[in-house]
Amino acid sequence: MTIDQPLKIGFELNSYKIESTSVTRYKALQDCKLKGVLDAKGETKLLAYSINNELGILIHELMEESLYEDFPNTEEKIKTFFEEIITNKEQKLKSNNLLSPFLPFNKTDFFAVKKLRAVRNAFLEHTNPKNTLLKRSRESSKTRNRAFGPEVYLEITDTESNIKVTGKIDKVSIDDDGQIVLTDYKSGEILDEDGELKISFKDQLEIYAAIYLKQFGKSPSKLIVENLQQKNQEWIFDETTSMELLKLCIQQIIELNKQLSSMEDSDLNELLCETSESGCKFCPYKPKCNKFIKKIESMDKGELIQEKNIYGKFIQAKPHKDPSINIVEIESNGQEISIWIKDHTKHPDFNKLAEGTNVGFFNLKVNQGQFVEKISTRSYFYE
Repeated sequence: MTIDQPLKIGFELNSYKIESTSVTRYKALQDCKLKGVLDAKGETKLLAYSINNELGILIHELMEESLYEDFPNTEEKIKTFFEEIITNKEQKLKSNNLLSPFLPFNKTDFFAVKKLRAVRNAFLEHTNPKNTLLKRSRESSKTRNRAFGPEVYLEITDTESNIKVTGKIDKVSIDDDGQIVLTDYKSGEILDEDGELKISFKDQLEIYAAIYLKQFGKSPSKLIVENLQQKNQEWIFDETTSMELLKLCIQQIIELNKQLSSMEDSDLNELLCETSESGCKFCPYKPKCNKFIKKIESMDKGELIQEKNIYGKFIQAKPHKDPSINIVEIESNGQEISIWIKDHTKHPDFNKLAEGTNVGFFNLKVNQGQFVEKISTRSYFYE
């Protein structure tokens, strides 16, 4: 999908069936079923909001790497190693038209601090005497059916529904009492507004623990969620709780598949979309979401200033007194609205659009009452 091709509002969902899900993807389904199904289906993303998630993935990978035997053994060498990882990732992302505007990584907030913490934590993890027996060679780690060490892969298939649930535990270790400990790394904040472990992270590791028990026949004793600030959250494994969460995961996928097979696409789009401020704010699919478009096209200008997403009919594009700026005028809900744009690579060629064409602007910002673009802004036109 490119900005020079018209979008069609709505998604084709009826023929899709979820046969396998990771625990991470299942948690996304709980936030918004439509977004979760589109993620599972591999739908093309239309928006990006930052590159922080990509940086988080790299930090997460560094922590996993720290438990390999050939990992660098000094902080300076780890820093060089991590910088090479970052550079390679930047090269790959240059071809991604949604994420490339955010590059390089050092433009992200608190990049230097995050990098320093990541290197320090990886060094501490690699040199921790308790992890000595967990370290693996690259060759031995290719064996996926391992119960201990870094990157322990999980997979079970429900015998009744044939639904597969997968996951990966970052570290499975043995404590001083000889008990099994499951540790999940997180690169971002792990506590909610009340200072408690976020329920999504807790449930994710609980489900991992249930799969681990089923797959290996070994019962964990302790579960730990660990982040860069080393604000570790740990609790005692409860088999009943974990098994109930795994059962609920499978049951919800079964129910969702029944809906996907029995309803028309238009009905599914309405039913599965759970519009909310938190759910829609960072959704990469909202330019095609029928429910979201209906919501914003009925807003007045005051509401749109708060929303910062606009849908309406194209009127014209005209030059600004600043030659680097173009003014795009649209009509939305009986109101004439102007948007100032600079980076034409993120927008259709408005000089070729016919008056009255439906257009949408997403992730705008407002400067003294005027809609202007920011780094994550994208616009599309519609059939």
